[in-house]
Amino acid sequence: MPAFNTAGTIERAIKSVTGQTDPDFELLIVNDASPDDLKLVVAEYLGDHPDPRIRYLENQQHLGLAETRNRGLREAEGQWIAFLDSDDQYTPTFLETMHNAVTPTSDVIVCAHCLHHESGETTYRRRGEPGTCTGHDAMLQVLRDEMTPYAWDKIYRAEKIQGLNFPNINRIEDEHLPVKVFKDEWAALGGEDAPAGRAGKVKAGLKQLGGVERIVPVVFGLLYLVLLVGRLVS
Repeated sequence: MPAFNTAGTIERAIKSVTGQTDPDFELLIVNDASPDDLKLVVAEYLGDHPDPRIRYLENQQHLGLAETRNRGLREAEGQWIAFLDSDDQYTPTFLETMHNAVTPTSDVIVCAHCLHHESGETTYRRRGEPGTCTGHDAMLQVLRDEMTPYAWDKIYRAEKIQGLNFPNINRIEDEHLPVKVFKDEWAALGGEDAPAGRAGKVKAGLKQLGGVERIVPVVFGLLYLVLLVGRLVS
């Protein structure tokens, strides 16, 4: 969880992880030299709710989102990697349902998400239709804007992204990793519904926290991509 200028939202993001129905996780919080009270907020939360599954790290200077995620990748010890921003949140069954979609050949699992706006409106976003395709075809769908390029609506098998990094640029960091993975035709076959929660920028440029109301997981494979339809009320 990269964190910068999110003192007001990071506790909610942390709770969305610790409240998962699947308790088998590690949470890495990487403070990217945030100038606000983020360090204090996290310290107070962990003081009140100590949890051995949570590790707190600090960058000595501000490195940006890409390098902060890369540090998290290097430090991660789990078999699967998910990227949750510190102003977003997961629904309670995110990990459980994503993991239920995994098979021995699964490398990447992707889901749809909802945006919750200041107006109270919710935007459900899904790209692609239920079906199957190869990892190569998934890459082409990303490039054609028919599949999401985001880092935060996916989980990755750790061994398959070992050595990969997000490019140190200010825009489109997310696109690099999934396109690289799909280009190499890495894999997954899926099983059950897989939700993810996501808050995003509205037209006014404000970020709002939100959870998943309806979900459509996408599972990529060495041979296949399986997209299954599910529903969840957050």
